[in-house]
Amino acid sequence: MVSMVADDPTVAVPAELYAKLSELLGKSGAESVEELVSRIVRDWISKQGTTAAKTSPISAEDEKVVEERLKSLGYL
Repeated sequence: MVSMVADDPTVAVPAELYAKLSELLGKSGAESVEELVSRIVRDWISKQGTTAAKTSPISAEDEKVVEERLKSLGYL
C-alpha cells in the first residue's frame, strides 16, 4: 500500500516483515527500518538496469539533498 500525503510518501509493510527488518539493523549499519528499506530498494533498482537508472543517475549532490530531506522528516 502506498500513500502520498503532501511530500511524505509512505509504504506499508506487514508487521512480520518489519520485525525481520528490525532484526537486521545491527548487521546492516542502517539506523532505522526506513533507511534499511531505502537501501535495499535503491540497490534492487540499480541492479535492474532500468532505463531511468541508465539515463538519469542520481548525482552525489542530489543524493545528499535527499538524505538531508529524509533526516529532516525523521526517517534517517
